[in-house]
Amino acid sequence: MMQNFFKNYVPPTSPQMLLLQEIITSISTSKVARKLYKNTKGVKSDFCYETMEHSMEVYIHPNSCLKSEHPEFIVYDELIHTSKYFMRNVTKVDNLYWLIKYDEYGNHKITYLKEKDPIYSKKKAQMIVFASSNYGPKNWTLPAFEVWNF
Repeated sequence: MMQNFFKNYVPPTSPQMLLLQEIITSISTSKVARKLYKNTKGVKSDFCYETMEHSMEVYIHPNSCLKSEHPEFIVYDELIHTSKYFMRNVTKVDNLYWLIKYDEYGNHKITYLKEKDPIYSKKKAQMIVFASSNYGPKNWTLPAFEVWNF
């Protein structure tokens, strides 16, 4: 029966995938993790993450499709502990503005970057400006991100 279900499965398009990522991010803003670089023998090669909730090293679960991608920011569903703490059901945060847009902490201030000129996106049919902000109770500094629909 399951074979018949997947027989006609069509994967989401890129715009649909972005929308799904935004929806998941919007309901998971308290479970955000940012990538940290771990120094191993003087080389920044090991990737671990810091979560907004906990001050410990956590990792993307080995069975995750994002395990080899190492996105800068992710949202996760649960933490499990085996040999290390692992995040399961992770989703990449493709646009950091989503964290600000759906922020449940409410203690951020968006700073529009004057050194980056606004651009017009024909694809989005709107102006895009660049901004930076701090995020969450740990006051993480977010890298520059695009803002549209402002």
